[in-house]
Amino acid sequence: MEKAYELVVYDVADRESAIAARESIKAILSTFPGYLGWRTLAAADGSAKLADMVTWRSLDDAKSAAKKVESDPAFAPFMAHVAGINLMGHFSEV
Repeated sequence: MEKAYELVVYDVADRESAIAARESIKAILSTFPGYLGWRTLAAADGSAKLADMVTWRSLDDAKSAAKKVESDPAFAPFMAHVAGINLMGHFSEV
């Protein structure tokens, strides 16, 4: 089974509060089937742009988790920090 990488690049209203808010959802996401890890990157220029890369055991696990995130109210406080999504997709290693 090939790992799947979910990449989301997004703008936030306030970088520091968004980073703090994501800690609570990181704990929830880590309980989802197939979760392997999560890395967050911040724009090197200091702007309010973040990128999350979540690693999943499979593409099916990644897609299933994405559906849960959309409907789970526990993610709403973090999502309130997101001003816009620039990119969201699933990728595999080449």
